[in-house]
Amino acid sequence: MSNDSQEISESAETEDEFPVWLPIAAGVAALAFAAWVLSLICGPLSGLLMPPSPPLPPGAELVETESDGYGVDSRLYTIDADPCEVMEFYRSEGANCSVTPGVCSAGGALVAEGRSVNVGHCIGTGRFAIFAWRYEAWIGGRVDGERPMASLRMFWEINWLGGGNPSDAGD
Repeated sequence: MSNDSQEISESAETEDEFPVWLPIAAGVAALAFAAWVLSLICGPLSGLLMPPSPPLPPGAELVETESDGYGVDSRLYTIDADPCEVMEFYRSEGANCSVTPGVCSAGGALVAEGRSVNVGHCIGTGRFAIFAWRYEAWIGGRVDGERPMASLRMFWEINWLGGGNPSDAGD
């Protein structure tokens, strides 16, 4: 009988031992959960700390900026380029643009020499993380001799409430 009782006490001891794999599995699950939570937080947090900028054509130089609040900006740029090419840049960015009739010729060159003209405006929207943004770009231009110059007034708004439609960003 002593052998039977010794076997029972040994098997009871092995049943009471804590499985080695359990803390490893719990650690892996905790790391996976932490990575999932971090993936949900990183996008919005990076957007809050470093919000995106509106698309700008190459060579745009900032002249002035005004801010009505965090994420509501008005900026004025000058661009050493034909304003009709600036309009094409925004079309290629997916913006909805309207050109002032008769300003750009069939070849895309600004036809109003010696005076400033309103070339047109473009409206674009987009998303980053859980936020939406909207911009409105008013493009003007003039020709001084042989060199066309564009001016760009950019109105930029970010919908910080999240989950909204990008078209609601400016509302």
